[in-house]
Amino acid sequence: MATVPVGGIKRFTVEGNALDVADDPDFSVTTFKNETVPVIAGTPGTKVVMAIPYIEITVSTRGIRVADYVGQRGVTAQIDLQNGRSYVWPSAAEVGDGKVAASDGKLTLRYESADAKEL
Repeated sequence: MATVPVGGIKRFTVEGNALDVADDPDFSVTTFKNETVPVIAGTPGTKVVMAIPYIEITVSTRGIRVADYVGQRGVTAQIDLQNGRSYVWPSAAEVGDGKVAASDGKLTLRYESADAKEL
């Protein structure tokens, strides 16, 4: 019986250009979340608040120009996982700091999009 992988990155692309992923990303396609409402006495309640779907990922700078990826707007970011699931952030904006670690040449990017979804 073959086992299906539960995680692992197959490919990450921005505008169709594959980037070399250096570390496991964090991401969400959720557009709302529940938040606890504190109360003075009794049982706390919850309220629905907006959430911004995002992917925060660290890539290698080898073979890319950092300026081509930092501060982008209106691009499509997509991640394909080894388990066959894919997630996309269309019309995304790169909102990170464009931080590059000089010691290993890794660039951390954060893309946010209101229309993110699982394919």
